[in-house]
Amino acid sequence: MARNSALLCEVTKVEGSSQIKRYAYNPDLRILIVGFMTGGLYLYKDVPFEKIEGMRDAESVGSYFSREIKDNHRCVNLNFIPDWYTT
Repeated sequence: MARNSALLCEVTKVEGSSQIKRYAYNPDLRILIVGFMTGGLYLYKDVPFEKIEGMRDAESVGSYFSREIKDNHRCVNLNFIPDWYTT
């Protein structure tokens, strides 16, 4: 089966955050997938690349995420998906 490269995202591990374990971003689709330390997995829609750069460069990834993304973008709970992000 052929894979659609637009659906592939690189997973970024977050070091030193008490909230966010990993995230993946697809710039073509403008979707952000966030894996939380609590085990939650959510997809955030219509997130501009500039916000991903800001989160990446922020002193506190969790604080930046809470302030700029969490309440400003629609999200979908993905907890029904197996733990793809734990390996």
